[in-house]
Amino acid sequence: MATFWVLPVCLLLDSVCPLSPQDSPRSSPQDPAQNLRQDARPSRYGITLPEGWRQLTPDEARTLRPKLPADMHELRPGVLDRFGQVDKWLGGSFDGRCLTVAQMKGEPSLDAEALATIRSRVEERGTYVSGKVAAVGPNNHPVLEVVIRIQPEHSTKAMQALEIYAPTGGRMIILEFRAYEDDFATALPLFRKALGTLIFAREPKGPPKLSDRLQNAAIVGAIVGLILLVLYKWSRN
Repeated sequence: MATFWVLPVCLLLDSVCPLSPQDSPRSSPQDPAQNLRQDARPSRYGITLPEGWRQLTPDEARTLRPKLPADMHELRPGVLDRFGQVDKWLGGSFDGRCLTVAQMKGEPSLDAEALATIRSRVEERGTYVSGKVAAVGPNNHPVLEVVIRIQPEHSTKAMQALEIYAPTGGRMIILEFRAYEDDFATALPLFRKALGTLIFAREPKGPPKLSDRLQNAAIVGAIVGLILLVLYKWSRN
């Protein structure tokens, strides 16, 4: 498995900024990628991708345009990045499994209020399967974990997604693993194994002020709406 060090992925016109040396990812003594870290460019998090997965490049996205779902035609490095078995996709085999990553300013609150905001947006286009406060990675980083299901109109091919909303250093990193519904149960252990390696450069800043919570709730709602729109368009193909 390859360990992928992810550069800042920014949404909503957020700027791409390298971290200072003290912001290098926290690691556990058992971190299998420790020996690779000296070659890593500055990043806000690291994750060991499933076997054969790597980042989709803009040139590859253009080459694969006739074969990929419509939403994957839109690829903006540093804004919207995708990962999967790209080499197999280039060979003509697209299995529907994909990781999408986005980042934005403002931490989500890790409570029922934030989950309720996500749920209300999900139910505009799909089904909120489950949601909870959880922990991921060797450092037990606190996150919101949500599972959703999308059944678009005029399509018999439903899909499901496992979404992670992670607060870190005043920011929110969103990781979304998705697969077709009939493959989701099989793919889920693979997704969770990858999440077990997830580490972050910074710990959460902690409970936000009321004004920040209100602003972040609005932003979270907007991001969930955007993700759902992407999923909806993808599932129609």
